[in-house]
Amino acid sequence: AKYKTNLPTVSILVQDRTVMAYGLGGVFRSENAGETWSAANTNMNHSDRLVSKLAFYRPSQSYFAALLNGKNNDPHDIGVWQSQDGINWEKTALDSVQLFSVLVNWLGNIYAAGAGIYYSVDGGDTWNQSNGLPGGIIVNYLLEGSDDAIYAASSEGLYYSTDGVNWQQAGGEIGNQNLYTLYEANGVYYAGSEFSGLFSSPDGRNNWVQASPPLNDKQVTQIVSADVGGTTFLLAGTGGESSSPADAQGIFFSSDSGATWQQADLPGNDLREIRSLLTVTDNTSGVTAVFASIDQYGVARSLDGGQTWRPLITGLSDVNTTGLS
Repeated sequence: AKYKTNLPTVSILVQDRTVMAYGLGGVFRSENAGETWSAANTNMNHSDRLVSKLAFYRPSQSYFAALLNGKNNDPHDIGVWQSQDGINWEKTALDSVQLFSVLVNWLGNIYAAGAGIYYSVDGGDTWNQSNGLPGGIIVNYLLEGSDDAIYAASSEGLYYSTDGVNWQQAGGEIGNQNLYTLYEANGVYYAGSEFSGLFSSPDGRNNWVQASPPLNDKQVTQIVSADVGGTTFLLAGTGGESSSPADAQGIFFSSDSGATWQQADLPGNDLREIRSLLTVTDNTSGVTAVFASIDQYGVARSLDGGQTWRPLITGLSDVNTTGLS
């Protein structure tokens, strides 16, 4: 598929010590690292609503939600929603657009992606569409790099913008791959593709190269890193965007910047689809936790760089948890 066909039913955003879970039915909240959850979806609580991405802008303490599906399938109910407290939500001026991702950059500009990219420089009151993207393109994921550029994983390869308005296509082996996710760790950029596994680049724009086996032919949908005991672990989640069982290969981790990979030991079934991965570091203890949303299982957590996992599903037992972000 050129776009995300199997979106996470529950994804997660961590802000300070608050964990926000979102997806089909609205937004949920945890104040104890994901052990228990409560609803945080005033005005957004409806079984039809699918929140595909949640973003937080610290200076204004604002949350922004990208909706792929609305209440009673109403097209005017989708687009970007906003909240000042992470509990009460209202629509912005961008509606009637199905969205897969939303991002707020360091300037406070909002970017929303789906069939193209839209941007707002006034907190969501007005929106414009970006230039330089081919017609018919589907943008699945947005990332703000350490160079302040915006990167877009799309159905036609990787695009980047230095001003958030005009876009150029990246070069190298990544070509026109259908991309699902992006990540940056220690100045290196990573992209996950539908059929050709993982790609990496030292600058995010050119010189993209394909990973070595076993991550050269997997469906990579999630990428994160975790620093544990002085070692940086890179993790790649597979499957989640196809009905083919061959795409569900669980989680792979690397302790040598992606030169070699091992398969993680997951609860339930090592080969389950991974819809999302997220790392959180406790500023007091210094412990880094990795959260994984595992298809038809729930949320799991690892404290050793993704090598071993334990389940975290209390309060989410009625939800098909399948992603983190």
